[in-house]
Amino acid sequence: MHNQINQNYQIEKLDTVDSTNAYLLRKIESSINNLPHKTVCVATQQLAGKGKDDRPWISPQGNLYFSIYWLFTTDLTKLYGLSVVIG
Repeated sequence: MHNQINQNYQIEKLDTVDSTNAYLLRKIESSINNLPHKTVCVATQQLAGKGKDDRPWISPQGNLYFSIYWLFTTDLTKLYGLSVVIG
């Protein structure tokens, strides 16, 4: 199963990062839409993670924190409620 995951996802492993989400957003902006679909940023510590409504997200060393870049090709109205399901 591990090999199957690596074939379908571009996984970027980091020890420490400011924020996994901010990291992917910077990569999206710098790659001019060439960031692969299903890119995952995984870190064991975030120094400036953010939660709901930009609240600080406490992210001590030793856990796993991740964000996923997923390119949706469907009508966005069909994604209604997605944040509730994954949040």
